[in-house]
Amino acid sequence: MMRHKTTELIDPAELTVNQSTQRPLNEGFARKIANDFNPDAFGRPVVSYRNGKKYILDAQHRVAAYRMSGRTADIECDVYYGLTEAEEAELFLSLNTKKAPQLVAKFKVGVTAGQSPEVEISETLARHGLTVGNGRARGRISQVAALYRMEKRGGVAHMDDVLGVYREAFGSDAFDSVVLDGLSLFLTRYGNEIDPFRLIDRLLQERGGIHGLMQGARRMKDSHGIGKADAMAASIVRVYNKGRGGKKVADWLLNTNF
Repeated sequence: MMRHKTTELIDPAELTVNQSTQRPLNEGFARKIANDFNPDAFGRPVVSYRNGKKYILDAQHRVAAYRMSGRTADIECDVYYGLTEAEEAELFLSLNTKKAPQLVAKFKVGVTAGQSPEVEISETLARHGLTVGNGRARGRISQVAALYRMEKRGGVAHMDDVLGVYREAFGSDAFDSVVLDGLSLFLTRYGNEIDPFRLIDRLLQERGGIHGLMQGARRMKDSHGIGKADAMAASIVRVYNKGRGGKKVADWLLNTNF
């Protein structure tokens, strides 16, 4: 089917949402719109007709509010025909540039749209048995901003290194963005100098585990007035240099501009 766009009246009961190309519905937000429903401010939802279904690409909260308010009359919509799922995802992103979708939802839509670096990041995570998602669960990571920063620093090879060390030292039950950023900075600077097995061993031996490492970073931040990620990198240097034997690395605070 050739791609084209029309304006049509659609029964609200026929409108549905593809979670691969949309952010999750915030029912509280939709209820607030419903309680103060203003027909003059409703506008025209954007819909894609594909495989016999009518998918909402823009205005899912307004449509949900419309239903919650008890309205059943047909809704005037802008309807696209001939879009693929990836094209729907791209259109969603372009329509929502000013609305700042939640980063996790936006990342997932980027993967569906085949965008870079989302696809490369997702494939890298998959190699480590990880996926992007909200909440705490084994193998789930919600720190999308930290993932973007890692990929920007050194690409997917760097991400492989960071995630490999993190999982060996702290497991896959919970991820912390500051630890990810600090470890990324540490490996960016010292990656060619260090023994990764020594690094993992030192992190495993750190008293208090990841929480002990974070406490050390907070002390470093407070005493030197530096940012959280730099403080974490400095804390990792301290842990790595502990004990006898092995090549030490230079203090993080040397030759660092804050």
